[in-house]
Amino acid sequence: MEDIFSDDFFTERTANIIYRREHSTLISKKPYSRWEEIQDEFEDYLTNLNYTYADILDFLIEDYGIDEDEQRQLIEFFRSDCTVFEWGSPNKMY
Repeated sequence: MEDIFSDDFFTERTANIIYRREHSTLISKKPYSRWEEIQDEFEDYLTNLNYTYADILDFLIEDYGIDEDEQRQLIEFFRSDCTVFEWGSPNKMY
């Protein structure tokens, strides 16, 4: 696995982990100025965390034990033009 934890691309850009009540968790690169915007977009919004890309990967590795395949998928998502990563079974990007 490449060293994304010292790569400016991953340490300077941020995204939101969006937890929802009834659906899968999302990671969104869409810029929001406040949490109410996220709540307006997702009716089942519960809460969100805003972290750098590197911190999101570290958090998901440490707290959720995501495997190398999911790590690669997230790195691909962060580099892509997609704005949302749906973390579920299966993972989706759009």
